[in-house]
Amino acid sequence: VTSLSISKDFKGQGIGTALIAALKDLAIAQKRQGISLTCHDYLIAYYEMNGFTDEGESESNHGGSTWYNMVWENPETH
Repeated sequence: VTSLSISKDFKGQGIGTALIAALKDLAIAQKRQGISLTCHDYLIAYYEMNGFTDEGESESNHGGSTWYNMVWENPETH
């Protein structure tokens, strides 16, 4: 998945959380170690609410932005 974005018209309805849950289910089914992503600072709390851990600033400067590494570990492989 290259990016995840929810239209402003549909924010706050749980769609993003449902998509993240589906990705977690897929990671578990495929016996993957977890999910790693980068996000902007204003999304850190959202991903933490969804079980991700903030691992600090990313080396990525894609688009001239500052990104943060977020990781969710598959509980079945850890």
